Amino acid sequence: MSSSRLVSPLLALFSAASPDAGASPIYLAGDSAAGFWTVDADSGDRQLADIDDYPHIILSGDCAVEGPGSLLFEVTTALQHRALHRVALPGLATQPISGNYPGDESGVIGSGPSLDPALLGLLATGAGDLLALHTSGEVMRIDLASGDRTVVSRSASPALGVGVDIGAALDLALLSSAELAVADQFETLVRVDLMSGDRSHLVPPGTFAESPQRIDTLPGGRLVHCLASGGATIWVLDPASPPSAPLSSAVYGAGGGPAFVALVDLHVSEQGRLFAFDVGLAAVFEIDPATGDRRIISGGPEEIGSGPELPTALDHPLFATRPGLWPRAPAGIHLR
Repeated sequence: MSSSRLVSPLLALFSAASPDAGASPIYLAGDSAAGFWTVDADSGDRQLADIDDYPHIILSGDCAVEGPGSLLFEVTTALQHRALHRVALPGLATQPISGNYPGDESGVIGSGPSLDPALLGLLATGAGDLLALHTSGEVMRIDLASGDRTVVSRSASPALGVGVDIGAALDLALLSSAELAVADQFETLVRVDLMSGDRSHLVPPGTFAESPQRIDTLPGGRLVHCLASGGATIWVLDPASPPSAPLSSAVYGAGGGPAFVALVDLHVSEQGRLFAFDVGLAAVFEIDPATGDRRIISGGPEEIGSGPELPTALDHPLFATRPGLWPRAPAGIHLR
């Protein structure tokens, strides 16, 4: 799935705006066959910056949104070194902000351990730093001003923080400014204390019938997520009273509106709006967190909004042959 420039196929949908601002712009970041979309969450109109016009960008791993028009990516340099870069839309100007490779184009920015090739999740906290999740469950904090990298929690040796092990991390979501939820492949969610690094089960092991994936937090503390084998249902979980229940799904009769076909990610915006991207319909959905009702806000069979078409499973063979398997890394679609 790699090309001369693209290390890992990637598609990411982000939203960013202050809570009292208008509609969030939604950013859809794709691989070399796609590009960078900006989607208006109200009109559905789309703009595209074609990544083929910007050969200096070499992407890998996950991505996060720092603010309107500012995306953060783990980038693989020409020397195959990992660094964190800021990508500005619409011009796609890139700026290395954290790396430690002398002689590399990213140079030495910030102190601390290297970014691991197994990095699979990035999450901007809104407080000037970025949380990075490794498949091993290690959590790293990156200061966006200095580029300094600090390990917050690690269950593997040498351990940092005490508590339960994370077997194989899949995704992350902020529970609060001091706590992080990590989805574990072994059917559980782990709470990570961002001050001490201590880890505890957010819900008992075995709460889920299969791996929870694509997690995010609704206002009030409920978690929304999907499951590894199905791309047609969004689930909701109250950590105080598991298990999960279908929030939005034609399969389970939860909520009204067009049925999902092949969801690949979901995201809760700063204003509490719940979005999802369906690669089977090439559509961005908005879901009512209270009722589960679904509506397509951009793309889809009715071609809502103007501008370049969103990518479909036919544009990304991985998604055509593996819909609903929810790969987070090294290949996946990300909605933010």
